[in-house]
Amino acid sequence: MDWTGLDYELSPVHTELWYPPFQHFYINPLGLVPGNHTHYNNITMLKQDIYSIWFLILLYLLQGVIIGITISIPLILQSKGATWSQQAIFSFAYWPFSLKLLWAPIIDYGRRKSWLLPIQLLIGTTLIILSFYISQLLIDRQHILLTVIFLYLYFLTASQDICVDGWSLKMLTKENVGWSSTCQIVGQTIGLFIGNVVF
Repeated sequence: MDWTGLDYELSPVHTELWYPPFQHFYINPLGLVPGNHTHYNNITMLKQDIYSIWFLILLYLLQGVIIGITISIPLILQSKGATWSQQAIFSFAYWPFSLKLLWAPIIDYGRRKSWLLPIQLLIGTTLIILSFYISQLLIDRQHILLTVIFLYLYFLTASQDICVDGWSLKMLTKENVGWSSTCQIVGQTIGLFIGNVVF
């Protein structure tokens, strides 16, 4: 290739080569590869939202903890001698995540942050109170009461999920909106592990 007339522009990462009038190349150890301007801006744009990304991971992690605890309840009930029908009744506690579409418009209509704080306070208060009675409830196999309690917790968690999903679209810049799904997967997976294994 004739390199005459090419303008060289040095970059901390690559050497950029501009071939008039349109084509843009960059040189890397693998050779000459077509590129574009956004290649060098990705890291900069990510740094702009790095604190928001970590905050989203934390919020999704809190959801995952509730999900993990709820999943572990049938296993504990089974170890206490609960019947299959009792465990099946507890499965009603999982329904709010499937039905959250029904009340999502109400939450989306208002300010999401104004919903998030009360939801977190209710979840925290419920868990603190439940911590004093959960062992005895499991020993006595109070599956109906456990179902009602965790149905309530799952309802709050599903409502929080609506808030966080919508808020992430405004919290992150347009270029980084795709990271919201990554935050959800990472946060909920870690939280589920904590809630399921640790509990």
